[in-house]
Amino acid sequence: MKISDIEPKLIEIGEKKLYGHTIQTSLAEDQMSQLWRGFRLRCAEFELEGTFYSVAVYPNTMRGFNPTTTFERWTLIEADAENLPDDFQQLIIPEGNYIHFTYKGKAMDYPSVARYLFGEWIPNSPHELDDRPHFEVLAKNYNPFDENAQEEVYIPVK
Repeated sequence: MKISDIEPKLIEIGEKKLYGHTIQTSLAEDQMSQLWRGFRLRCAEFELEGTFYSVAVYPNTMRGFNPTTTFERWTLIEADAENLPDDFQQLIIPEGNYIHFTYKGKAMDYPSVARYLFGEWIPNSPHELDDRPHFEVLAKNYNPFDENAQEEVYIPVK
């Protein structure tokens, strides 16, 4: 996907209650594949159906963020709170405004899009980052290595 193909739009979302696993990590550590593997196994074990979310909770509205900055990474499902595995934790995404766009491509190619959004697009827009979770909505069959994979990306703004 070319950066010029991205069409960010401002939308408002309501509160979301999500359930799953979390770790403290950094971009340099990149423990996402292990986190997703364990989470998906638990979802399959409990036959959970719902929408999958990849969520990042960054410190200090990302000020001073670099590849070694530690943040919370979550793998979550939007599902009925009953019948969930005991090791699932709840994360509430508060209502608010988000910049939303669809990213199509391999997950490993996303950093160039993020550099554009956080380095150019948002600073030159009337919006500023808000201190709420950033998240992506993923299809049940999402494959991060597929060049046709799609993610619905949500970046919190005020």
